[in-house]
Amino acid sequence: MLIVVASSLSYTNALAESTFVNSQAATENSETPNPQEIPEIIQKINLTSRQVEALQIINETREPIIPLYEELDKARQELDVLLLNPEVSETQLREKFNEIEELRSQISRMRFESRMAIRNVLEPEQIILFERYVQGLDESR
Repeated sequence: MLIVVASSLSYTNALAESTFVNSQAATENSETPNPQEIPEIIQKINLTSRQVEALQIINETREPIIPLYEELDKARQELDVLLLNPEVSETQLREKFNEIEELRSQISRMRFESRMAIRNVLEPEQIILFERYVQGLDESR
């Protein structure tokens, strides 16, 4: 099973739920994977086994995001500690804040690029269903 970092933003949650099933979910003999092994969103947008494979490759390119989330958490904790210390200069605080903002920006760019790659794999009808799901507009979830 591939790893996906979940975040508070809904599209990443849908991604974590959806795109990255283990490689056996897409059987070699059928055009669509076994429904019992597939998360809800994949079933809803009716992915082919080729699409599932393409999404697994996209997920692999997302793996460098994991250490960025860890760095971001660490930097936030460090800022919290610095803020409690009245001896810390404003310059030090701003440097740590800028580090946090740069990490957020890197993560955001990577997630956006991943989302664009996913859209390139989906058919127009699937994009609509995926985006509705991601944006929480799918009442059936």
